[in-house]
Amino acid sequence: MKKNLLRIFAIGSALFFLLSFAACDKENILLKGEGGQATVKYRSNDSGVSLYRYKGTSDILAYTVPDEYEGSPVTALMEFSFANSEYLQELTLGPNINSIDVWALTNCSKLKSITVSKDNQWFKDIDGVLYTKNGDTLLAFPSMNTTALIIPAGVERIAANAFYKCSNLVSVQFPSGLKTIGDRAFLKCKALTAVNLPGGLTTIGNDAFSFCHAMEDVYVASSVTSIGNYAFFDATKVSAIKMEALNGDKITFGKDWKYKKDAKFNSDIPVEWGVQQ
Repeated sequence: MKKNLLRIFAIGSALFFLLSFAACDKENILLKGEGGQATVKYRSNDSGVSLYRYKGTSDILAYTVPDEYEGSPVTALMEFSFANSEYLQELTLGPNINSIDVWALTNCSKLKSITVSKDNQWFKDIDGVLYTKNGDTLLAFPSMNTTALIIPAGVERIAANAFYKCSNLVSVQFPSGLKTIGDRAFLKCKALTAVNLPGGLTTIGNDAFSFCHAMEDVYVASSVTSIGNYAFFDATKVSAIKMEALNGDKITFGKDWKYKKDAKFNSDIPVEWGVQQ
């Protein structure tokens, strides 16, 4: 009898949890084009609702995140909310968005621009690239935005995943005030040919430039004090990493931070110290 009561209680608790969780999910079907549709799902949060999943078809090339859904402000883009949107080319964010997960906009292979409402207090766009409102952090670069980017002065941080799998990017010019390059910031940017990391930069995150197979030249300023795990892993065309510092005494190096030519014989690419530009 006691076991039966416990079993009933457990089943009831599980059903209550599932029903409560499901009640937080909201779905909206937006019809556009001939036979095409985008499915957009939301979840409740403390300040309104979060967009947690977008899925569009091939004739839905542009999407505007609504200001509200069912009377509640749309305030956040959750983890993977737009990730892997293979058809989306233009994304517009409204004034209420105040939180964007670092995985929200990754691997959108055809995305050309992200536009932010002028009334948004937390984010802005410059030429279709997403930044924090004060301009100190570059948050997301659309894969098909441009092949050559000059990051504007005032940017101090490149966020995690900012250029994640942006296979169209060939060159990038970093501002002198840059301090941090986040984890996976340029992971699998397979067309990127070179990086010249400026004075003032202190931190290169984990996997920051890993799997950049076209990259041939790497120059690291002497201000860098931390290079993360796998930072230049599998950058197979780099013949040597050029460092302005005279040695690595003041630098913390992560695991396998540079490419190994032959893992079997523990042969990795050399570092050239004391290189001046």
